[in-house]
Amino acid sequence: MTLTESEAAAALASIEAAETRSSQLERYRRASPYLLLWGAIWLAGFTADDLLPAYARQIWRGLILFGLAAQLWLAFTRTRTHSAARKRSVQSLAVSGLAALFGFGVVYLMQARDQHAVLAFSGLLTGTIYAAIGVFAGVRFLVTGLAMIGLTFTGYALLSAHYALWMAMICGGGLMLAGLWLRRV
Repeated sequence: MTLTESEAAAALASIEAAETRSSQLERYRRASPYLLLWGAIWLAGFTADDLLPAYARQIWRGLILFGLAAQLWLAFTRTRTHSAARKRSVQSLAVSGLAALFGFGVVYLMQARDQHAVLAFSGLLTGTIYAAIGVFAGVRFLVTGLAMIGLTFTGYALLSAHYALWMAMICGGGLMLAGLWLRRV
């Protein structure tokens, strides 16, 4: 039995689509633990902003340092044998560190006095990063980022008391839910 040119083209297109989907699902699976990690960190940090405001800055610093170390540990323990995957994990760590540095720099330079604005900025920055990743890596990242952006604005506009707990739920809890969603592939 011989294939026609159109049948061969359709078969190749089907194989390419399956390969693309498989790569996307693998990216989701690899990203899941990182979203769970950072979601837990954000949940703890934003909760500290609300419940322990006098210590929140120090708590955040410790949580971020812990998160970067844990992310590095994840990168090397999950990718022992795959140098390309390890390289991507280290690149992801570098992007996380740069985003944190950028966020600290903006808050410092703008000398933000409104704590709600500082909290909103971190949610918007993270949401934008995930949405941008989603443009290239898959719709689940895009949905996660856009949801964080929208819910950050919603809370900022509607809540004044306990805004930090709102951010704990939508940023921390949202990242954790996204991590679970990405794990389900």
